[in-house]
Amino acid sequence: PSQFAIHKLKSFEYVKLWYFSPDGCRETADNAKTSADDTFGLTKVEDFVTLKPVASFKASRKAIQDHSLEWRQFDLAKNSFLLYINKLKWPDKHQRALTMFFMNIMSHPYCSEPYRERALLLYTACVRRDWHDTLILDNAFDISIFNLTLLKNMGEEVWNKVCQETLAEVSLPP
Repeated sequence: PSQFAIHKLKSFEYVKLWYFSPDGCRETADNAKTSADDTFGLTKVEDFVTLKPVASFKASRKAIQDHSLEWRQFDLAKNSFLLYINKLKWPDKHQRALTMFFMNIMSHPYCSEPYRERALLLYTACVRRDWHDTLILDNAFDISIFNLTLLKNMGEEVWNKVCQETLAEVSLPP
């Protein structure tokens, strides 16, 4: 993942899962190859000051919102995300909570229907963002506990959007 994503994780801030997907990592590698002429800035690494490309600390314009990821992208990205929070030595209770959260998502019965996968992705994006916001305030809720009411509401939201898109496709112009 990019330095931008790693910095966010080190600060326990929300970061889009796309950065941990193969596409996100590939873009980071591609940018590293082409950033030789970029502007450099100072950064502190342990007790040393070093130069780093400024571009490596910026959000990618290609980043995809969590709820817009394909199911396979999400699956791969969340695995990488969990590996990185472990590498960065996040507290065990946060790692366990996120692992259970993702396990609950991946094993939910909604996974068997495409529009319901979209509802799970929307649920994941909203709940994870809220959790990170409360984590920074040292007031995090247990993200591993599934909020079925919220998921149901998001499922209805996604279903309504699917219906509107379908109607738009079959509607004849006046």
